[in-house]
Amino acid sequence: GGERLRREGVDPPQARPRRPQRLRAQRGADPVGPGGAGRGRGPEGRLLLRGLDDRCAAAGARARHPGPRRRDGGRVTERAPAGTPAPAASTGPTASTAPAASPTSSTGLTTSTGPTAIRDAVRRLLDLAEQTGGVLPIVEAGDPVLRMTTAPVDGQLDDAELDAFAQAMITTMRTAPGVGLAAPQVGVPLRLFVAEDPVPAASTDPDAQARQDMRRRVPFGPRTVINAVYEATTDQTASFYEGCLSIPGYQAVVDRPLTIRLQGADLAGASVDEELTGWPARIVAHETDHLDGILYLDSAQMRSLATDEAVARWWGRADTREAAAALGFAVPATSVF
Repeated sequence: GGERLRREGVDPPQARPRRPQRLRAQRGADPVGPGGAGRGRGPEGRLLLRGLDDRCAAAGARARHPGPRRRDGGRVTERAPAGTPAPAASTGPTASTAPAASPTSSTGLTTSTGPTAIRDAVRRLLDLAEQTGGVLPIVEAGDPVLRMTTAPVDGQLDDAELDAFAQAMITTMRTAPGVGLAAPQVGVPLRLFVAEDPVPAASTDPDAQARQDMRRRVPFGPRTVINAVYEATTDQTASFYEGCLSIPGYQAVVDRPLTIRLQGADLAGASVDEELTGWPARIVAHETDHLDGILYLDSAQMRSLATDEAVARWWGRADTREAAAALGFAVPATSVF
């Protein structure tokens, strides 16, 4: 040890000073399946931003929320351009009037499903979005908010706040890049998800086109769905590699219903009741599972677990039966290719 080195006349090595944590945006594969948007990466992708309070400090002092926003004559009355959330900020009670603190997740947001806690968490995120170009931090596996049953959207936010929050989630999803994002993934236990899969034009690469066809991948979204639920409408399933923005760097094969029925509402309050098949069904099932505290690894074939790099090298083909034979897992007989 260091004492022995000193006796021998040698200075022991000194501990290297730790570098201060910096705001980082890491891009990499986080697919619902390989071969999607972002060459060599699946269509999800990831954005990893650490330390909400550190980011707020780095961005400068946050403006205080001026109070409830009005739909007419208020501070926010016009929709922001696409990709830019409406401005919002958060307000905190004074020390003399502060209520008891709500439980918080690792993002510094809330694990409470109470309306006040959710409203305050969303306002903090919208305030942060003003400093980051609309991009929100994505929560990683291990944060308790990802294992919660979310609260239904039921008046916790006014229309302007709900619209702005959904737009910030879309901006975050596109920046990752990704094809879906649920509210718990940005630290808010609210029953809301966004999704978009802008399928590229027909590829001149026959292998790429074959992957797209086998996955039944078609353009989908952008969509915002509140209070979503789904159910399988067929016994047929599909087994493909998928990943998650909250579990960066890894993918695994998940067997999901080939066709589902999605029910919920859109941002205008209109009812959503439709049948989805193929890749859109997988995206919606993945994101709706988040709203019930379910991660894709809960139902994945764990022997298929692989890094993004390994999937790109070995298992980039849509037919997962090759991976099953090599890695020792079973593809259900109900799965169609």
